[in-house]
Amino acid sequence: MTRHADVRYVSTHPELFSSSLNTAIIRFDEHIRREATDAQRLILLNMDPPEHTRVRQIAQRGFTPRSVRALEDRLRARAEAIAAARARSGPFDFVTEVACELPLQAIAELIGVPQGDRSRIFDRSNKP
Repeated sequence: MTRHADVRYVSTHPELFSSSLNTAIIRFDEHIRREATDAQRLILLNMDPPEHTRVRQIAQRGFTPRSVRALEDRLRARAEAIAAARARSGPFDFVTEVACELPLQAIAELIGVPQGDRSRIFDRSNKP
């Protein structure tokens, strides 16, 4: 889909274009078993209405302008700390130690996971 009208049509007709049925997760293995995709249906992206609507209403409370503004200063400080720490270190993996670190810290804070456990989130989210 490339035209706005087509994307809008698909997005508003879940009875024809289900996100839940086959999920929106890219499969690199064409022989992936159905059981391997079942857990993906728990992700908001892979839900159809009315479940998607219910979960989205709960999730969007954490993304009001007020809550985003409250998080902004803390995340700016964390971004500066991440950059400063890497500037003082030797060679490092940019993706895991910089590019992934701030979103990981933000997600951990948003869902109430202690910052010390954020590496567990990263490890689990990268397992097939």
